[in-house]
Amino acid sequence: MILLHETQTFSPTSLYKEYISVEEVRIEACENYQKRSLRNKYYILTSQGPLAMTIPLKSGKNAQMPIKEVAISYEENWTKHHLQTLKSAYGKSPFFEFYFDKIENLFHKNIPGLYDFNMSALALMLKLLKLPVIVAETKEYHKETDNPIINQRNKFVIQPEILEMKEVPYVQVWSKQYMFYQGLSILDTLFCMGPQTIQVLTKLHGNTYE
Repeated sequence: MILLHETQTFSPTSLYKEYISVEEVRIEACENYQKRSLRNKYYILTSQGPLAMTIPLKSGKNAQMPIKEVAISYEENWTKHHLQTLKSAYGKSPFFEFYFDKIENLFHKNIPGLYDFNMSALALMLKLLKLPVIVAETKEYHKETDNPIINQRNKFVIQPEILEMKEVPYVQVWSKQYMFYQGLSILDTLFCMGPQTIQVLTKLHGNTYE
């Protein structure tokens, strides 16, 4: 099966769990940028609760622009802010020291295009997760899709929320202050669970919630 979805920045764990049962992940490369989405945003968990981390874009009518032409703005040092925030949020997590330097290197590349940054982030996550899934991109846009393509475009425009269940899938850094949050970036699971993230994804895939 092929899973089709839009480009995202450090996608939520709830999307990565869908990768478990497919042979290929296909990224929509022929759409126009859409605001208020996960295309340039990801959620992490801090001492104050969930926080949206947004990658700033160069000014202009991005919503009408092909996704591959959307440019990241480096006028402000947002990369420093993101990295410092990740350190504050996950510095005490069990596997932070094993993965942070690789994520830091990605930010320091100053990749000009949002689509290219997201593809690099996806490649890095799959490498760190050791998740053997093929990644491809669309060559043209089709509103409707047929089997074997599972169309998940724009299905993950979600904000983190507390998951009410007796047993949480894994222990999050701030679990003493909060119940388990779903909808967070895969970074949360990676920093907390490390090599066991695959087992977490497999477990989540068997559940009914998204």
